[in-house]
Amino acid sequence: MDVLTLLTVNLSVAAIMALAMIGLYLSNRHELCLAHWALAGTSFFANSLLSLVHTLTPLPYWLGPPLGNLLLVSAYLFFFSGIRHYLKLPVRLSQLLGILLVVYSLNMTAFAREGIEVRVLLNFPLLIAFNLLTLRSVLQARLTQMRGAVILFFVVMAANMLQLSLRFVVFLLQYVGVIQSGHYQELHSFGSLAVLLFMLCAMTSCMLLLVRQKTLQLQQQVETDPLTGWLNRQSLQARLQAEWHRSVRLQQPLSLIIFDIDHFKQINDRFGHQCGDQVLKQVSQLAAAELRGYDLQFRIGGEEFLVCLPQVSRQQLQCISERIRSAIASAVFAGPQQVTVSIGYASSDVAPLQHWNQLYEMADQALYQAKAQGRNRVACGDTAAQPLRSESTAPAH
Repeated sequence: MDVLTLLTVNLSVAAIMALAMIGLYLSNRHELCLAHWALAGTSFFANSLLSLVHTLTPLPYWLGPPLGNLLLVSAYLFFFSGIRHYLKLPVRLSQLLGILLVVYSLNMTAFAREGIEVRVLLNFPLLIAFNLLTLRSVLQARLTQMRGAVILFFVVMAANMLQLSLRFVVFLLQYVGVIQSGHYQELHSFGSLAVLLFMLCAMTSCMLLLVRQKTLQLQQQVETDPLTGWLNRQSLQARLQAEWHRSVRLQQPLSLIIFDIDHFKQINDRFGHQCGDQVLKQVSQLAAAELRGYDLQFRIGGEEFLVCLPQVSRQQLQCISERIRSAIASAVFAGPQQVTVSIGYASSDVAPLQHWNQLYEMADQALYQAKAQGRNRVACGDTAAQPLRSESTAPAH
């Protein structure tokens, strides 16, 4: 493929990419990462257009290499800043503009006018640095739920850094006279092809990251109770079944706590549903403060909550249950002033069980026992395994 054809293809791809990013941003204006990626695509397009024009007709120096390199660096820079926005990291526009001003000034110096090798030595370290910073930001974010998209992104960025580094070394060796200068057309063609592949793969990987993020957010919205932020009943069966299989595989105990706000209907009737909602939120916050970050927390009914705790002893389970009860009983609430909860708990280490439903039944019966004994108390589940319910549905009152 000759240089002119390659530049034309680059221009077409850059135009499609820029228009696609602009269109996505206009339909999702709250996603600032799309705005910066649109600027990156536009910079790639302008760079490709300038390269094509410069190939067809001579241009003044200030409009040729300095502006072309400025556009190339700005494309990488805005790609990096777009990733920063995607990860909710700070981005200062003044710093970006300052970097671009320095880049253009460097390319306008007499040193840069000496030849293409000098301009490569000036600009390529910046491109490699932006690649490294972009890759570092993504890896430090530890996007464990987006492993596939992150792997693709890593491969794309690593491959691009490799080709930039190889070209930088070749031009450096030419500049110091270790190898003979020349082959500019071949290197230019290789560079244009590399930019084309990078544009396609980088934007594809970014879209995969964004789509995966939206999918996870949607899944979280579906599974999360909007009032308390705890998981809802819809996600109960799948989550508990996964935890149950994990505990069996690792031969570790699994425990459940079920608690219910005492006389919650009276709170709603006397103080109103808005006050009742505030009570639910405060109760969930107080309970969460007594739990570990990886304990699964569910709101399974109007005023009923469930907590799944892996790897805790029966004694620890009793202490945690009592801490939750005490924290809520001693807290001051708007409206009812005092709110109490009844708690039932059960652990899989007290008897051989076949399914998590049996553990649920034990904790649920303990909850009813706590209510029958006068409420605002903690009760332990029966040590005898309960009859196994159907696996297709979670137990319900």
